[in-house]
Amino acid sequence: MPATVTALGPGVVTVGTSPLDFSCEVVGASITHEYEETNERRVRLCGDAVEASEERTDGFTASLENDLMAAGLYAFLQSNDLTVQDFEFTPNSSVGATNAAKWAGTVVVKLPSSIGADEFGSPIASDIEWKASGAPATFTFTPGSD
Repeated sequence: MPATVTALGPGVVTVGTSPLDFSCEVVGASITHEYEETNERRVRLCGDAVEASEERTDGFTASLENDLMAAGLYAFLQSNDLTVQDFEFTPNSSVGATNAAKWAGTVVVKLPSSIGADEFGSPIASDIEWKASGAPATFTFTPGSD
């Protein structure tokens, strides 16, 4: 029976031109797809119709337990806020690195809107939301293979 990916992890998230692996800070992650109508359907005087069109923008969201040391993601984001960075997300590499499904592209990295903990002794946590960059602003999806 072919292997199927049905769970998050073990996996990898890398960011940057010299890929930095921040996987050990990620406790939850998602790829997002947003659609925006760019043109409305119009009928011209001659009767021809111009159909509506849409554009897709992909994104990456993650819940983090932050490493606040110099090699952590938060320090990287402080130095690279609002820059375009290479990005790769492999949600589950248990089928082997070369066979795993993944998304890749470029993202505009941003600091989390908040960072902190709910109570004494809790992990310093945050959520990030990054949009794909470029035209089109989408990721390349590579399906897993057997």
